[in-house]
Amino acid sequence: MTPQDLQKFDHLLSEEEALVRKDLEEVAVKDPASGGFQPKPADYEGDVREDDIAREATTTETNTAIEQELKHHLEAILEAKEKVKNGTYGVCEKCGEDISMERLTELPMSPFCIKHAE
Repeated sequence: MTPQDLQKFDHLLSEEEALVRKDLEEVAVKDPASGGFQPKPADYEGDVREDDIAREATTTETNTAIEQELKHHLEAILEAKEKVKNGTYGVCEKCGEDISMERLTELPMSPFCIKHAE
């Protein structure tokens, strides 16, 4: 992989990281203690009715699921960016072969070649 390719993928990963962080801010709040994120809790404004509690509980559960998926996605992006820095980006973690440019273009944080993706 050329230095230009690495720069291109680092840029793609940075753009993806910004999008994921923005999405995380919509469903989670920063946890100052850990530096990570916690799902946004239900917001019970004013009078609380039974249907409001059910709706807010569903919202909290949805935020939790989305937050977990986004955190996982962010971790994969950060790991890929670290690989760009240390020169191991684009190499399959299972077989050590190069990951195809097509696969990296579609999924720049992929740690595996198409053969070992599952």
